[in-house]
Amino acid sequence: MSALKTIVGTRGYLSLALVFMTNSLLEASWIIYIPSIMEKFSIGAGLMGSAIFFKAVGAFLGMPFTPPLINRIGEGKFTFITSLLFCCSIPLIVVAPSYTILCIIFFVAGMLGGMMDIGMNALVSKKEEEDGVYIMSAAHGFWSVGGMVGALTASFLALSLDDAFIHIAILASLLILMTLIFSKYYRQIHTVYETTKFQFSKINKSIIILSFICLIIMMGEGIIADWSTLFLKEVSLAPERFLGLGYAGFAFAMALGRFNMDWISQKYGSRKLIIAGMITSIIGTALVLQSSTYIAIAGFCIMGLGFSGIVPELFRLSGRLKSLTPAEGMTIVAGLGYAGFLIGPVLFGWVAESRSLVSSFLLYACIVIISFLIFLAYKPSTSKTG
Repeated sequence: MSALKTIVGTRGYLSLALVFMTNSLLEASWIIYIPSIMEKFSIGAGLMGSAIFFKAVGAFLGMPFTPPLINRIGEGKFTFITSLLFCCSIPLIVVAPSYTILCIIFFVAGMLGGMMDIGMNALVSKKEEEDGVYIMSAAHGFWSVGGMVGALTASFLALSLDDAFIHIAILASLLILMTLIFSKYYRQIHTVYETTKFQFSKINKSIIILSFICLIIMMGEGIIADWSTLFLKEVSLAPERFLGLGYAGFAFAMALGRFNMDWISQKYGSRKLIIAGMITSIIGTALVLQSSTYIAIAGFCIMGLGFSGIVPELFRLSGRLKSLTPAEGMTIVAGLGYAGFLIGPVLFGWVAESRSLVSSFLLYACIVIISFLIFLAYKPSTSKTG
């Protein structure tokens, strides 16, 4: 946990980690109100899913504009501005006066959240390069912790305050205050890169492979978030009190892993860590496919541990590619990752409906194995070793 100690013991690094936590706390704050939003507009799961889809579309479409904006105003100021705007956008979700306005708010919030995501990862990449530290995985660990804390406290606050807008507005206000206090440690960071227009010729094998791996891993995160509970219920025949343990174990293992992956990356390199993570996730998926409830839950935990270091390392590698600026590399990798997170649950839900849940998880295991073999056969060329 040396990276965690480094972050907690250095205000500059802590300020970056808190940006990650801000992002996930806000994301976790509104989800509990999905049933009340559906009741408010008298819509079903299909139309609610379509509205949330606009959030993913906004994130995806906002990413191409991010690298030139970061180059113009700097990683620090860009992250600061998008953080504040994202904090302001999330409370509006629960007070949307119509379904159409709700979709627009989701689109804007998704765009701001996606741009903030690129900015904060570019910041960490820059600080790693400048200071010779490894904190990327630990920073993502703060994102995982923020999501868990947000989910656990949302129900309590919702019951205590009995007003969705007040609950989220209070949280957003506190996060805005925290951002104003801690942003002084990173607002001035501004790396000037050559201001050439992005060209598709810059896209090479390295960025394609990194993006493909990110798509597959984040696809798995989406599948587990959406389908782990149903899998435990229908396939493992788990008691009702155990149904949430699959995703809870996955999220906990992911957070725990991310706080320990930086020193492993520093010692063994990103490539070896990604390979080990993919092998671990394949083993975890094999365990999930067993009929035993306890083995399946253990499998979800092992998958979380395997996943924990992969996406941060992909971001780290994409920020070091020779042919792209860090913001450009991360934009492409994160964009495909978001696409996987969005498309994965839908595609594998269709497989589960037409075949079975076991078939959908088995298909995912096969895709992970294929992506593992692809990554094993090719070494992305970066400006630094690792």
